[in-house]
Amino acid sequence: MYDNVLVPTDGSDVSEKAVEHAIHQAKQDGGKLHVLHTVDADTLPSSVSSISVDDEFKEMGEDIVEGVVKQAESEGVEAEGTVISGSSAEQIVKYADEHDIDLIVMGTHGRTGIGRVISGSVTEHVVRSATVPVLVIHIEDPADADDD
Repeated sequence: MYDNVLVPTDGSDVSEKAVEHAIHQAKQDGGKLHVLHTVDADTLPSSVSSISVDDEFKEMGEDIVEGVVKQAESEGVEAEGTVISGSSAEQIVKYADEHDIDLIVMGTHGRTGIGRVISGSVTEHVVRSATVPVLVIHIEDPADADDD
């Protein structure tokens, strides 16, 4: 059913849960897993937005992606990884369009109240913009439990 499954990851706990689901789905369908990490320099304070910091974030992203690719391959799933720069939500949707992705699997912290307003939601933007199904793995953020 899903020949190409995309999982954006930042190495967080919620991303790891999404990775588990994405690997399972790709394995179940005999599909290929695409692992994507975005480096968005615009989210950094301008005082630290330098080339060396960007390079460090790219290296960290490459390590994260490589780990997920190895995890998928160890479970018998074909996988490829990519690290790109730019707005996370926009790059996820663009990647999905350009690589014939059939399903995007991504996590959300389940922030509510002020936590959601401050952090925004990459996942929400992807859900609204993607032209393919998006499976959202929801994990409640304990720090936001009082915001309900």
